[in-house]
Amino acid sequence: DHRQQPKGLRLEIREEETLMINSYVANLIPVKRRTKVTTRNGYPHIYTPTKTLEEEEIVGYAYRGEKYTGAVRLTLHIFKALPKRTPKSIQRERNTSKPDIDNVIKAVMDALNGIAYDDDSQVCEIHVYKHDKTRRAGDSIRFSVEPIDASENL
Repeated sequence: DHRQQPKGLRLEIREEETLMINSYVANLIPVKRRTKVTTRNGYPHIYTPTKTLEEEEIVGYAYRGEKYTGAVRLTLHIFKALPKRTPKSIQRERNTSKPDIDNVIKAVMDALNGIAYDDDSQVCEIHVYKHDKTRRAGDSIRFSVEPIDASENL
C-alpha cells in the first residue's frame, strides 16, 4: 500500500468488531463539519475544518479493500462508549447523542472517495447502525464497501 499512515493513527480491532467479513475499523467517529469561510485580501475563502480532514484521512487509511468502478453498498456501524461517570449498574443505553448519523455517513463517504470508489455518487445503498452505548475502550466505527451486482434490486 502506497498510502502513508496518518500521524497519531492507532489501528486496533476489537473482538465485537470482527463479526463482519471484509470490514475495516477506525478508532474514532468521523463527523462532517460545516465548511468555514474567511476573508483573504478582501476575497472569501471557503475551507473544510482541519479536524474533518484529519478524521477523513484516518478512515481512508483504515480501508484496505479494492477500488470499485460500479455501484457499491456501504455498511457502517457506529460504536460509542458509555461516559465514565455512568453508574456501574448501567451497562448499556440507547445512543441518541451526537454526532448525527447523516454527518458520520457523509464523512465516511467523503473519506473513501478515490480510495474505495472513484466518487461517492457510486454509493447506491447504505446500511447504518448506531449501536447502544456500552462499556468499551472508546468510540469507533466499523465499515465495509462491497459491489452491488447489476442484477440486484432492478
